[in-house]
Amino acid sequence: MSNAALARAREPGRGPELAIGRFVWYDDLLLATLSESALMTPQGPRRMLRYGCLTLLLAVMLRTAHAKDADLQTAKAPSGRWIELFDGKSLDGWTTDDGQPVTRGWSVQKGMLFHSGRSGNIITRRQFGDFELVVQWKMKPGTNSGIKYRLKEYSHRRLGCEYQLIDDAGYRYPLASWQRTGALYGLYPPPRSAKPNPPGQWNTARIVASGSHLEHWLNGHQLVSANTASEDWKRRVMHSKFSDYPEFGRNARGPIMLQDHGGTIWFRKVALRRLGK
Repeated sequence: MSNAALARAREPGRGPELAIGRFVWYDDLLLATLSESALMTPQGPRRMLRYGCLTLLLAVMLRTAHAKDADLQTAKAPSGRWIELFDGKSLDGWTTDDGQPVTRGWSVQKGMLFHSGRSGNIITRRQFGDFELVVQWKMKPGTNSGIKYRLKEYSHRRLGCEYQLIDDAGYRYPLASWQRTGALYGLYPPPRSAKPNPPGQWNTARIVASGSHLEHWLNGHQLVSANTASEDWKRRVMHSKFSDYPEFGRNARGPIMLQDHGGTIWFRKVALRRLGK
């Protein structure tokens, strides 16, 4: 295959392309095909059809596998180094509420972070200020959990903004709008149209915290946009369970918590990148 033909096959936007020769480009995948000499035999055209179909099938399979991580890949597009808060091997980056190693309730199973029963929350050893966080999760029916961020001590209570994770339809009692999955718990409900995938299926949560600006996303859809410096934020805090703490949510940094409120939940691809300088 000539360099010019290879360059044409590599042009962005060409989509699946079967090039005669040794190689073919399929988006970002370089795949081998038949050699030109093989096409000169009596069986050449038939081999070309067979190998061509296999090549395209492989390309589609690989592309589908890549698409499963679309939310994470989309989030990686901006500049910034991603940090794996959970590496699929250990809980070395996490502690219990009282700063001890995690020894019960939470475990690593088949590369996933697994929790079942009641054993307490876990917290990152590191603190984060402005960041983008992407977490994939799934749960069993009736589970209640959450992702808290920018944690701070308030009168011996550790509080933080929370991305709610809960079985909206199957929880043991009816939920208020600000208790549903994706809510900024207690303050900002998700839209009524927001529907997480049902228990047993994976969902992707995304949190953006940049200065006073907060965003919650679920499966590629934005659910919440809030500004902790706004009068609207102050008013909502004043009329919430956080009313005793008027400065709630206005601190600039803190650790991240995965909550235990009962049930069974799995996490994977817990990845964070810092925003700003």
